Amino acid sequence: IGGLTLLGNVLFGANSSGGTNGYGLLFSVDTSGTNFQVLRHFSSATEGHAPHGRLTLASNVLYGANDGGGTNGGFGSLFSVNTDGTGFRVLRHFSYATDGSNPRGGLTLANNVLYGANFFGGTNGNGTLFSMNTDGTGFKVLRHFSSATDGANPQGELALAGGVLYGANSSGGTNGNGTLFSVNTDGTGFQVLRHFSSTTDGARPQGGLILADSQLYGVNYAGGANRFGTLFSMSTNGTGFRVLRGFGSDSP
Repeated sequence: IGGLTLLGNVLFGANSSGGTNGYGLLFSVDTSGTNFQVLRHFSSATEGHAPHGRLTLASNVLYGANDGGGTNGGFGSLFSVNTDGTGFRVLRHFSYATDGSNPRGGLTLANNVLYGANFFGGTNGNGTLFSMNTDGTGFKVLRHFSSATDGANPQGELALAGGVLYGANSSGGTNGNGTLFSVNTDGTGFQVLRHFSSTTDGARPQGGLILADSQLYGVNYAGGANRFGTLFSMSTNGTGFRVLRGFGSDSP
């Protein structure tokens, strides 16, 4: 559940289930399809399980998130591992109310700091945004989502530019159909950029946002004129929203 990460001619990825313990695994494989290797079989209670999202790579170390498991009752974990499978470390075991829980997206890295989102938990139970140093120190909750006003249940990787993070909530907001938001990397300056309205622009964004030339691009799982989701773009200041494609259309 998540994309692949490329280093040279080697792809790195994660399976959310299976493996010798049934809790998911990390793997590498050459782009030719040869030399497949399992780098880690997860063990749930001690490490976490069900990795979600793309693995983040820096200096031959992979960073990722487990949606469940961990020592605090199954609320997920953050981890690092070398690209050869050695040096595995759990960097954080999430605790529901204080940290948030169940991360469902990859991590964003800048200046040895990881940024991510938890789907559930936090003081309101609607998910959180967080930051943490790559060595596991300095964990900070940047935002506890409140659902109706700012959205709930963030999914996917956060986009980063100029010290500002951009992301998507899959539910909540004034219409209950999800939101797009921005926040500074220190947690200040939070803004809702879009409350989705379902029929006109789509609903329930899933997956991360892509940022290019001050434009954000993303996908909605549902809604739109044909009710099967949309592709959209929007400026980073929240203006210029466009539906690029409404899925389910009979047109070419």
